[in-house]
Amino acid sequence: MVDATYLNDAILRPLVAIVATIAGIGGIFVIQSFFGHKLKELFEDRNYQILFFLAAGYFIYALGEVSYYLSKDIFLDKSDLGIADLYYSIGLVCVVISFFMFTRQLAQRKPKNNNLTITYGIAALLLITFIFKINTQGDAFFTYFYPIMSAIAVTFGITCILNISEFESIRVPLELFTLANALILCGDIIYTLNPLQFSADTIQIVYNPFYIIGYATSFFAFITLRNNLTHMNKK
Repeated sequence: MVDATYLNDAILRPLVAIVATIAGIGGIFVIQSFFGHKLKELFEDRNYQILFFLAAGYFIYALGEVSYYLSKDIFLDKSDLGIADLYYSIGLVCVVISFFMFTRQLAQRKPKNNNLTITYGIAALLLITFIFKINTQGDAFFTYFYPIMSAIAVTFGITCILNISEFESIRVPLELFTLANALILCGDIIYTLNPLQFSADTIQIVYNPFYIIGYATSFFAFITLRNNLTHMNKK
């Protein structure tokens, strides 16, 4: 039987960092395509901003994962907070902003869409929950920030998918980014709440695969988004 500590330290955690690095490289290619092909001329300014925020957000978040691995596993940093938390936070905020901007566009096209009312209600409830948690547990800001922000991003993403005909030109990458968000959210929930009270080593075996698959999914989302943008540039 494989030792849980060895499985985490020698395989799963390095694999998370490697896949996150690959996803980050995919993000670099997408961001480069914005400037290399001058795609701003092909989009309305708002569309350009949304796609840029989306690509930049996932890239920065993946950079946070790599930073976390380097600081904790390579340099053995024992501090509670580090540069990885800055990257995680900025990345998540960018992703949430991009999906929020997608829903704002949807609201302008379909002002009487009931899905949007439900979406904004869920997002507001999640934010209220976050504020309540940090008021009652002031030292646990990031403990709840990550899963709640991921949940908000997933909520917005699902709403976009339910109205995917409005975003047909980027249908596949949008679906993949939402799936990546959902997988990372699952990892965050298991990591944060540990609902089944696993040991420290066992819980890493449970949540790390969600991060690995989530980052791999975001890489494929980057590739399909770049292909879509390149195709649009040729039209």
